[in-house]
Amino acid sequence: MHVRRIRLRVWAPVLLAGAGLVLTGPVGPDGTFRTGTQRVEVGPDTHALSAVGELDGDHLSAEVSAEVTGGQTCRYTVSWEGERK
Repeated sequence: MHVRRIRLRVWAPVLLAGAGLVLTGPVGPDGTFRTGTQRVEVGPDTHALSAVGELDGDHLSAEVSAEVTGGQTCRYTVSWEGERK
């Protein structure tokens, strides 16, 4: 009898945390992820933050996008690079 071994990859959700903000989302089989939107109130402004990125081995690349509404209206992005822990 021949037994074929299959290696399965099980991906846990990604969790990005910094400055009191936590973004989470599922990681696909190709290593890409997209988080849900987190809203943060800063004075009269609301920052709607979300992230997209990729896990490649132990390396993490992510871009956090923000849309600001309220007293001012603007958009900005922040990039993260690092090792997965």
